[in-house]
Amino acid sequence: MDSNRKEHIVNRIFNSIFLPKAKNEWGIDLNLKLNLVSDKKYDRWSFEFLSPPNKLILKNPDENGWNYNRYWFVSRLIRHLIRESLDYSGIYNDEDTFPHKKVVSTFLLDRLIPSDIRQYNSEYINKETSERNAQLPSFIRDNYGNVTSKKLAVNYNLAPDGRILDDEWYFLGDIENPDWWDSLDDDVKREFVKYFG
Repeated sequence: MDSNRKEHIVNRIFNSIFLPKAKNEWGIDLNLKLNLVSDKKYDRWSFEFLSPPNKLILKNPDENGWNYNRYWFVSRLIRHLIRESLDYSGIYNDEDTFPHKKVVSTFLLDRLIPSDIRQYNSEYINKETSERNAQLPSFIRDNYGNVTSKKLAVNYNLAPDGRILDDEWYFLGDIENPDWWDSLDDDVKREFVKYFG
């Protein structure tokens, strides 16, 4: 089967079965296209967003405690759904035949960081109060003096003057752990649960 036909079949399966599954099970609206690049050894599947998803972070439904696997970035779910679509398609029946299926990551969080920082700086400059601990509408301030974007779930370190240190950021799923969570006060914990689950 040629690459164009494979890409067409898997996109139809993904859009008709797995996008509704993402909406029903995860509450996420995805509008994306699957792309295939083939050579003799591998069929490399990737995706591109046709419009941004309604959220970029998901709570792992199998995790109730605070640990290193509580939060997933949306690309992890998408890669999982692509693999399910490929299995469902029946195109790759035998793992000993070529080309092998391979799902590659194509979505880079780094592309979204600059716009998030601009949003923070705009809110920081325009906030009505000069109080350093004032709540910022698009960010959660934690007990470490850092801020987490409600849009990207990225935690940014702040400089002493309150500006974001743009080279010091971490995805929430990479920093949260029981000690980090236990150090937060109840109001901050409620904010994290409200926005991220």
